[in-house]
Amino acid sequence: MDTDLIDRIYEASVVPELWPDVLDELSELTDARGGLLFAVQDPVLNWTASDSVHDAFESYVVDGWFRRCGRRICMFKHAHSAFLREHDYWSEEELENNEIYRDFFRPRDLGYSAGTGLAIPTGDNIVFSIEQSYSNGPLESAQVALLNELRPHLARSAMVAARLGLKSARGASETLAKLGVPTILLKADGTAIDISNFTDDMTHHIVWGGNNSVGLKDPVANDLLQAAISSLTAGNQASVQSFPVRDDGDQ
Repeated sequence: MDTDLIDRIYEASVVPELWPDVLDELSELTDARGGLLFAVQDPVLNWTASDSVHDAFESYVVDGWFRRCGRRICMFKHAHSAFLREHDYWSEEELENNEIYRDFFRPRDLGYSAGTGLAIPTGDNIVFSIEQSYSNGPLESAQVALLNELRPHLARSAMVAARLGLKSARGASETLAKLGVPTILLKADGTAIDISNFTDDMTHHIVWGGNNSVGLKDPVANDLLQAAISSLTAGNQASVQSFPVRDDGDQ
């Protein structure tokens, strides 16, 4: 196995911009068309891909095909610590009648893949997928075996990346705490996972919902907060993200 490729897999865990190149190398190793990496923690989806398939899968995500596609669900349901191909969980008849394959993949000369799902303790579900052109037929067993040799390295790299992201967020919270600033650390869906320097005075500003969801008593500020959270998960920085908050006495 190429030790340089393994090194680059681990390097990508701390330099995410390297993932497209790593996915390219995995595709070249298996004579495939391109590679994908999805990181899902509902409702947030982050992804990257080889240049060769990026445009197709941008449409796959933006136009809603990803949410309707059962491929990743089958990967996790079968719970194999391995890369799986479509015929490992679907019959040929099921594949022929699958609207995602019929209407999206095959018109783009896609529709054969080898993918694996990883459930990370941070709550992220990671999917690595190597995509093959439909005209070239399914990936061979020997090609899948090469991917399975690398799977432990991909899994460890994905776990490191997820933990580093959480550690970075906690580090920012701890820095603010040292400055005496009250801080609530939120998940991408707006639920709280850490609180520091929280005082009784803050209860005049904050309202708690179910499952540790956070809102503001000031309705104008709360609308701005929710818009800011939504814009971050959508990759849109256009919304206002710093704003005054009135307490329940209008102060």
